[in-house]
Amino acid sequence: MSNPPSNPRDTDLIEVLEQQIEDLAAILAGPDGRTDFEQVVTYAFAVSGVTVADLEPIIEQLGPGARKVIMTTADRLRAEGEARGETKGRREALLELLSLKFGGVPATVVSTVVDADSAQLKAWSARVLTAGSLDEVFRG
Repeated sequence: MSNPPSNPRDTDLIEVLEQQIEDLAAILAGPDGRTDFEQVVTYAFAVSGVTVADLEPIIEQLGPGARKVIMTTADRLRAEGEARGETKGRREALLELLSLKFGGVPATVVSTVVDADSAQLKAWSARVLTAGSLDEVFRG
């Protein structure tokens, strides 16, 4: 068995899941089992600090189908988190570049940057190098 999670609430969650193993097996075996079980796993990861290793006792009882859903969900959540982190970093870098090159950055520009997606942030960041004004950075 794996080491217990450092957060006691995570241990409680694992215990609850272990107590509900029959229900989890029924969910996994249902007509939309993988999708429904993925929702349970997504919730477990979202509300706690549990890891795939922490869920090993659940995986052992539910089998390879559960392992696949748990691993896929963990990979998806990790990728989503990395993408959010990358976008956040791009926002921070762009705002810093704008501030260094043009001085104070108006709140409307900050709002525009905060609302932008990663591709737009990348394009604006490249324009900072050659733009003579904030308007030139954000054109088109």
